[in-house]
Amino acid sequence: MKDDVVAARAQAFTVTIDIYEFSKQPGDKQWVWYKTLQTVTNTVLTELGIEIAKDVEGSVFWSPGGDGGTISVIKGGAAVAMQFAVRTAAELNNKPDGTAPNKFDVRIGIDKGSVHIGLDLNGSPNVWGTAINNSHRIAAACDPGQVLASESFIEELRSQTHGMDAYIDRVYLDKKRSQKRLAKHGQFFGVVNVHHAGEKVGRPVSGDNSIHVADFEEPFNQMVASYRAYLQEAINAKVGIWTLLLSRKLFDMGALSKLELFDYVSRVSLHGEEHDANNPRDPFFSRFGSSELKDMMYEGRFRKLSAGSELCKIGDSGDELYILARGRLEIYDSHGLVATREPGSVVGEMALVEAGYLRLCENNPKRTARMAAKKDEDVTLFAVPYSAIRLAANSSNEILPALVRSYSEKQKENAVKESRCFGSLRKEEKIFIHSEGTLTGLWPASTKAITCTTECLVICCHGKVTVEGAKETATIRGQMGNVMQSVWVPNRAGIAQRVVIRTDVPSEVLLWHGPNWRDWLQSTPSRNLRAVFAEVCDGTV
Repeated sequence: MKDDVVAARAQAFTVTIDIYEFSKQPGDKQWVWYKTLQTVTNTVLTELGIEIAKDVEGSVFWSPGGDGGTISVIKGGAAVAMQFAVRTAAELNNKPDGTAPNKFDVRIGIDKGSVHIGLDLNGSPNVWGTAINNSHRIAAACDPGQVLASESFIEELRSQTHGMDAYIDRVYLDKKRSQKRLAKHGQFFGVVNVHHAGEKVGRPVSGDNSIHVADFEEPFNQMVASYRAYLQEAINAKVGIWTLLLSRKLFDMGALSKLELFDYVSRVSLHGEEHDANNPRDPFFSRFGSSELKDMMYEGRFRKLSAGSELCKIGDSGDELYILARGRLEIYDSHGLVATREPGSVVGEMALVEAGYLRLCENNPKRTARMAAKKDEDVTLFAVPYSAIRLAANSSNEILPALVRSYSEKQKENAVKESRCFGSLRKEEKIFIHSEGTLTGLWPASTKAITCTTECLVICCHGKVTVEGAKETATIRGQMGNVMQSVWVPNRAGIAQRVVIRTDVPSEVLLWHGPNWRDWLQSTPSRNLRAVFAEVCDGTV
């Protein structure tokens, strides 16, 4: 990769710092001013836990310029760029280096857009592109000591930090009034002022009524304090999924360093409980090792889905797993709504498991359900790339079982809802059914044989299987019409009998048999369950 002229193209948040009237100063003063800027920016970067990239795989890049330079944030979030800009401006205003003659002003422009990442002529990692050009032009339109951000950047900040909505609404102005002609090409940018040295909130800047000052720090700090409190609650309650989501949210806001984020993630990982039994846990993510879970949470990103909008269709190619952070998501199969997922749920992992084989799907996984936000609720998701999960699975034997367990639970949930044999059961009886079923995958031309001393219920979730009992043989299919077909294998005598399941296509069956199953059939208040199963199943063998 280091031999490539252009390594990648990415979306970035760019912050350009321009030293006002730098070129008018003598050489020795330019040197002092630039060194001061360098000292201040390094201090702010350290406080925010930001490390400048040492290669093209980095997350934050510094591009020096003649009168200052540009920070490009590739991974992290819009709030990180905003925090850097406001803190740098405030630090330079409040703590100039040297006496009054050495005091200087900066102009800062912020934008969101595309950049190229690669090696410059010196062989150092660098970025270039439209977003950097735009942030330079926005900076050129600033008053001394001012920070201006493009409306596209503010919209992204708004989508990433929902708690900022009221604040952002307060600083938006009429579109025509908020546009300001910039220096080059006569192009118009919608800009929002977020900082101005020495001015009060709501007062016009330099007599220009098209832009107003807004206080970023106070509402932002209040929001950070709220998220920190929620994170501590999640840790105290030992809830791993919210520990992961809230720590990543604070990282995106610039309130946690990368090391601090990784510390919280490690607590939830496979080895977290070994270090401290009180660390938060999660049935799925606590199966991942510390380094694998760190990679997943660092590579992931928050996504916003508008009320009623669709996340995916059945058969779409899938490349991400999702953690539902806000709002509710409706899950549909080909026949209609099958489930509604609440915040804290993991969705999208079904496509990663190859049906029938119950192994990791390596090539072009397909969505097995349609997912959409409820019509009256916006949804926020944390998207984890499948590539990060595959890498984790290659280094840990715990990952595939965790995926299959989650997959199996959802197949059982579907079976309980869609199989006719469970239609007359009460809620508490369905809970037992859900806990006792065992999912088994079958490859083409394979056979599954079990020895039962009790009755056996077989439900086909996927594919087509032939079930051979002591006296009869029946063929059942998964998802026929609006139900999964099932077979009932009686055994009132309690004598060991062999049940054989064969298939010619990748298939999955749920099996219920064994002592718990027998005891439940005998003790449940529901009457004549054996007769009910024999009657409503698609065959008795």
